[in-house]
Amino acid sequence: MKTLLAHADVAPAVLDRARNGDEPAFAALIRHCEPNLRSLAYRLLGDRDRVEDALQETYMKAFRALPAFRGDSKLGTWLYRITYNVCLDELERSARTTYVPLAEVPEPVETGPAADEELANATRSPRGSTPCHPTTGPPFCSSTATASTTAAPVRCSASRRERSRRA
Repeated sequence: MKTLLAHADVAPAVLDRARNGDEPAFAALIRHCEPNLRSLAYRLLGDRDRVEDALQETYMKAFRALPAFRGDSKLGTWLYRITYNVCLDELERSARTTYVPLAEVPEPVETGPAADEELANATRSPRGSTPCHPTTGPPFCSSTATASTTAAPVRCSASRRERSRRA
């Protein structure tokens, strides 16, 4: 049966020093287990950058939790489980993230004095010279007029105005 660690487990003295916060001892523990942890993370995540991030988080969690390590299991098994959980967390986080192709990203909005003047002219109400604030607007300024003058969707302007009223 294949074990989680190909090498013999680490010396108890090194583990005790690492438990007491000795960073070189902890680095020795990590060097001992790192190939198997990296392999696990790569099998789960499939991306080297994400693997590096997951391993870094694993090492930080392990360093913080090492004083509480009881030794009921081998150190490699314990680190393996931390790595597995960190990778699952990363997969869950990435499943909630939506990526937009670069081709679908709109062009940046123009800024500067010309854009400021254009915005000032665009935020006038349809009735004339009374300014119509894009988020709060006076009562006579409908959400349709606000949306058309600021180029924001009606539901966006209405929700912004409603949020500002609550504040």
